[in-house]
Amino acid sequence: LKTGIVTTARITDATPAATYAHSPDRAWENDQKLTPSAKRKGCKDIADQLVSFSSGNGVDLILGGGRSNFHSKSTTDIEYPQLVGLRGDDRDLIDEWTKSEKGRRFIWNRAQLLANPMNGQVLGLFEPLELHYEVERPTDTADEPSLSEMAEYAVNFLSNNDKGFFLVIEGARIDHGNHNKEPYLALTDTVEFSNAVRKVLSLVDLNETTILVTADHSSALAFSGYPTRGMPVLGSLSYPEFSFSGGSRFQAGHLESKDEDRNRIAVSTEDDLAKHAGEDVPAYATGYKGDLIKGVMEQDQLFSVIIESLEL
Repeated sequence: LKTGIVTTARITDATPAATYAHSPDRAWENDQKLTPSAKRKGCKDIADQLVSFSSGNGVDLILGGGRSNFHSKSTTDIEYPQLVGLRGDDRDLIDEWTKSEKGRRFIWNRAQLLANPMNGQVLGLFEPLELHYEVERPTDTADEPSLSEMAEYAVNFLSNNDKGFFLVIEGARIDHGNHNKEPYLALTDTVEFSNAVRKVLSLVDLNETTILVTADHSSALAFSGYPTRGMPVLGSLSYPEFSFSGGSRFQAGHLESKDEDRNRIAVSTEDDLAKHAGEDVPAYATGYKGDLIKGVMEQDQLFSVIIESLEL
């Protein structure tokens, strides 16, 4: 199968990283994040694992953000000359990846993506960290691609293979808008994610393609007062229709704690559990084997559905 990863977050962030890396800590995105113990034991950071992927010749299509985790502190960013990389090992992983196999190309803006041929392998990193929110994207001087544009390119690129493909598309900035309690940013990125799903649906044959849409967790959403049909979703500045009432994951901490060597330890108080929403999230599916997604399911069952749809 051809394989692809598309995200509006850093390509080394948790969800995209789960497709290619093994790490006890999601924060180990570059070598500077590894603990001394991890380095002694030979652990590799997540960016390193992407370029030194040991199965086959690696992921065929990689589109997202996070250039900084692939560049050393002595490397100037291609778009923002005032910025340098985050790596401390003096390695340029983008250069290593490009030179390690024939037919590999690195791109970093929308024009390059739209002009890129549909063959070989592609690494597209469009920002040093996350991509812009959709409403902010037009202000990007390098003309960053939208999620739906990346999704369209990805399906066309990966479809150029009679054995099929596996593709992960993440609208990551929805999550960031929720955590930062910015409903407008979260909702407009949700609309763009919907545009990406609609684009994919228009490009694939649903008789042979499974499309699964879900989330990794919910956000605590509170409706205020007595909203009526037709009222503005965001309300007024003085009286918003709804708000995100849970604490930010990045401000309030995780549901797990870590000791001084960042080993996981269990949470112990109800206060720790009160910082996040805990309800089930929906999972939607259509196309081949889509009928297997129904009712209330444990999250690990989604893995079985994916494997069955791939008929491996």
